[in-house]
Amino acid sequence: MALPMIFFLGCNKECADCPQPLPSADVTKPTISVVKPGSDAQFMSGDTIAFHAWFNDNRELGQYKIDIHSADDGHSHGKLNGEINFFVYSKIVTLSGVQSEQKVFIPIPVTAAAGKYHFIVSALDKAGNEAEFKEVDIYLTNPSDTVAPLVTPTYPNFSATEVYMEMPSGKDTLQLRLLGQLTDASNGGSAGNLKSYSIYYQKEGSDLPLYSMSNYNLTGSLFNMDIPLILRREDIVSEAYYDLEIRATDYQNNATSKQVKVKVVLK
Repeated sequence: MALPMIFFLGCNKECADCPQPLPSADVTKPTISVVKPGSDAQFMSGDTIAFHAWFNDNRELGQYKIDIHSADDGHSHGKLNGEINFFVYSKIVTLSGVQSEQKVFIPIPVTAAAGKYHFIVSALDKAGNEAEFKEVDIYLTNPSDTVAPLVTPTYPNFSATEVYMEMPSGKDTLQLRLLGQLTDASNGGSAGNLKSYSIYYQKEGSDLPLYSMSNYNLTGSLFNMDIPLILRREDIVSEAYYDLEIRATDYQNNATSKQVKVKVVLK
């Protein structure tokens, strides 16, 4: 008996009914190119920030986000030190296509506190791939008060080239008292309003303080400093240099700092 002939037809470009291969997974990140604002751009409270950027992806863009917050609020995005009116802004925009040009005009409140701010742009594509975010620093001034506090230490002598201290043998701690005044004034010479002071003590060349303290509850235009600073023997390297810094801030986030070099010798 003759066997039936079976023909196998291979798939080709003209075969519309042939199974098609599944598209490969999208693992390519979108890209961001920020035109404005530029790094270290200067603005005044009440101004408008012009944002201009390009977004690109190999398949399909999803969304982007703008986030602006103070660099001086501990990255709490305006939730810390609530009395200081830090400028906070966040906006999410849906995108489509493989390329998108975006322009946004962002108003700055007239009451926004002066200081350094982080301007961050992030993006996702439709597959959820996250772009390398872009961050620039911008600076605000507030015309209602541009006068920074005055830091006037009387002890130790911050005008000296260096301050010499000894930790006697047998003692585990050494106390240094910071004496002096913090004062603040507004434009025109009227009384200002102090907000905070911070003190940092760290080994020369190090970014990590051995000792730090802050007070965010100052009031009025004058604060008399009498602040104990405790140094521990275990934190001190024999005959090393340390940086001691006092920083004062007012309610518009104007700030001043004073620094002196301290030489500590273990006995």
